[in-house]
Amino acid sequence: FEKPYRLVKEGAGLYRSDGATACETASTVQTGMLETSNVNTIREMTSLITNQRTFEALQKSIAEHDNMTSQLFMKVARPA
Repeated sequence: FEKPYRLVKEGAGLYRSDGATACETASTVQTGMLETSNVNTIREMTSLITNQRTFEALQKSIAEHDNMTSQLFMKVARPA
């Protein structure tokens, strides 16, 4: 639309034209065609697996640190 401010909101993300005409473009709509994705699926899955493994390693590291801290406090707090 040349003048998008002339669109009237009807609700739920719907708009109607208030007499405005759409801009003409050289675009065409073809039925039965698939749109290609701009995402590299293999790269994204590899990144996801890498991030999951990193998270698990850090989670184990934090758990081990917590365990070592607990043992230290038990040894320090134990009556002699």
